[in-house]
Amino acid sequence: MLDNFKQILTKTGQMLNTDVRDLFKTDGRLIDHAFLDAILAMLIKTDIGVEAAQKTVEQIREQFGGRVVMMEDVLQAIKEQIRKLSS
Repeated sequence: MLDNFKQILTKTGQMLNTDVRDLFKTDGRLIDHAFLDAILAMLIKTDIGVEAAQKTVEQIREQFGGRVVMMEDVLQAIKEQIRKLSS
């Protein structure tokens, strides 16, 4: 029962972090923990390094976390962050 309550609170917390405008979008992808974990795994596989991958994912979380965004926007932000880290 406690696990169910935790799951409900997690979902509620995610909804509270969602930009109200995003609730009405039909296109795009919700930037949630699962998505960020998948991005982290993909970035690590590209051999940019764990630290750079973590910083990139953190930037994406800060910029888009809890929002529904187009993948093009996420990819652009990833490219910009990698450029900053390589400078």
